[in-house]
Amino acid sequence: MKVIKLCFIFLSSIILLYSFGFVRSEAPNELNSEEKNEPTASTSSGLPMLEEMRIKLLAEDLIIMEMEFFDIQLKNLLASQLWFDLHNMGLYKDIILAIMEYWKHFTDPSHEIHKHKTVRTYLNNQKEMRKDLLSDYSSYRESSTTMVKKFVKNVSKYSCYRMKSTLVLLYLIFSSDIDYLISAFLFYLLICSYKELAFTSFSTSFLKVMKNEEQLGSKMIVLGGSLVSRLISSIQRVCFQYYHVQYPISAENQMIVNPINVEAIALEEFGLKFCLSLLELAANEGIDINFKYLLLFFGTRMEFAAEVLLAFDILKEAVRLGTYLTEAISLLLNDDNVFQTIVAKIMDLYGINIMSMRLKFGECIQIKQKYPEINGIVTTTDYQKKAKKRSRSRSEKSKISLRSKYSFV
Repeated sequence: MKVIKLCFIFLSSIILLYSFGFVRSEAPNELNSEEKNEPTASTSSGLPMLEEMRIKLLAEDLIIMEMEFFDIQLKNLLASQLWFDLHNMGLYKDIILAIMEYWKHFTDPSHEIHKHKTVRTYLNNQKEMRKDLLSDYSSYRESSTTMVKKFVKNVSKYSCYRMKSTLVLLYLIFSSDIDYLISAFLFYLLICSYKELAFTSFSTSFLKVMKNEEQLGSKMIVLGGSLVSRLISSIQRVCFQYYHVQYPISAENQMIVNPINVEAIALEEFGLKFCLSLLELAANEGIDINFKYLLLFFGTRMEFAAEVLLAFDILKEAVRLGTYLTEAISLLLNDDNVFQTIVAKIMDLYGINIMSMRLKFGECIQIKQKYPEINGIVTTTDYQKKAKKRSRSRSEKSKISLRSKYSFV
């Protein structure tokens, strides 16, 4: 889609430039002294109009990349050849590499990257691009009260069928507080995937949850734990209409069985996307990732909310069995015993047999041979042997010690 848009923009730009005399039928071999100093059709930063349009085409992608670079800490993955290939970003490699270099040195104003024309154009257009996505976007750090008010104000813009675009909006609202961002995104995921709210618009479901109709608010708190409870309480403080709503947690609510709607998940395709996501995480080896941030990571790789929760839980169960993320990935991809254990756990949580999700794992695993950054994934494991030697400190366990039954927090 981006290629089609880019071709259209290129042709439109040529027509416009020709109309205004910026394109000449015969280009001189050499510019004379006057022509060297003559201004060209460009932006204020000196880049042609087409280049500015290319940057604006990447508006959402650059916001996702910013979140992944600074918050999720995918610095070793982003801009790797694996990443460019999986995300079909080769046409924009020059732009992305320049902006990535700027992010690495943005605190050093003396670094030469600040003078790069692509970076200057990106910075000159950044606020406008973000306001095009979120009209009340602010580049200044905001209080939690302001952010929550803005979250509620824009509820009608969130869609369960445009997850990536919704995550971009949430990031623009909550970029000052990553924990609030995770709370808001988890809240969104649960609303969009809960069986009782299937085929309902997000804004309608949001109202039902906040009013606690049919105990929906209480059920969201049971599933989402403290993260969702915190957000709902914050919304109550800034929205008078919800201030007196009570969210009692009954014994019946705590016994929810298979609450997530997984009927739309095509397991083979989900398995391929999940496996490719694991390869990306493996390519980021060397940087610790807070486990709950992986909700955001899967939010940019999956299509549906239920897929994000399912992917998160599968990996969480693997991490419980492995000592670190890369080993957990190896176990998932190669150890049949480990996968059988996870299949049983997921059946308990979701009521779905995920055995068929491995049918395209072979296609995925073949990819790793092409990229040196993921050759470190072992191809054989001896889980029983490792289990005897494995030890983990309490601090390591706490990173993934989520709720005992549902693990969406």
